[in-house]
Amino acid sequence: LPISYLEKMDRLDKVVAAAGSDSLAQTALRYVLSHPVHPVVIPGAKSATQARQNAAAGEQELEAALYQKLREI
Repeated sequence: LPISYLEKMDRLDKVVAAAGSDSLAQTALRYVLSHPVHPVVIPGAKSATQARQNAAAGEQELEAALYQKLREI
């Protein structure tokens, strides 16, 4: 049976929490940026703090093992 949206979010939260340092939003940005075709991400921000966090997320790609775990979800 396909897993529900909430089950996927729960799995994502657990994988991201186990990885440590980034928020779910930062991990999501890094996930997209880590794709082999190197896409462009244009995130929105509601505050200067969010804009800084988004910019910081773009400074590095995800580790290959974390990227693969997220792909499997």
